[in-house]
Amino acid sequence: MFEDDYLLRLIKEMVRTVLKLLFHIDFKEEDPVSVVFESEDAEKTLYSLIHLADQGFINNAENQLYDFTQNPENMESLKTALLFYSHLNQLDNDFLEDHNYSREEIVSGVKDVLNRYHLDSMSALF
Repeated sequence: MFEDDYLLRLIKEMVRTVLKLLFHIDFKEEDPVSVVFESEDAEKTLYSLIHLADQGFINNAENQLYDFTQNPENMESLKTALLFYSHLNQLDNDFLEDHNYSREEIVSGVKDVLNRYHLDSMSALF
């Protein structure tokens, strides 16, 4: 229980920090998905991935996200990834467990996407 709470807060702050540093986005509300996108494609992709995850297809959504984030020059796709993992972090433990996913995988996903965008130093902070 304590470990899950710690991971929940860690993920929230990881995403919040990176969004603030890279995109100058400071969300205070519980749902950071309301962030403005410069790319309509990135926004549509985010909502599509969230819909898949909410239906229980978290791993499928993450696979699609991986494909979407293959170009480290496209910072909108990084924003999409961070917001996707933030959304996953808001799901309860039972839902994640029922769909073979964990908070540790969220942390791993955030670190992986940061590394893909050559932000290894930010990833290492967490």
